[in-house]
Amino acid sequence: MRKSDTDKDQYKREKQDRLSKALRDNLFRRKQQMRSRKQAAIHAPVDTDVLSSSADPKPSEES
Repeated sequence: MRKSDTDKDQYKREKQDRLSKALRDNLFRRKQQMRSRKQAAIHAPVDTDVLSSSADPKPSEES
């Protein structure tokens, strides 16, 4: 094998390693975002007035 062939192979491996690392980092970042959003949704305050008015409308009190 010539030296240029090994250089090409090394370049391909390094390129593939960079891509793999970028994909792993992206996946990790997206999972962290999902966890933080889920955690925020769990601890978000619930507005009971909005829930009760939309689920059970109050009857009109006009006489």
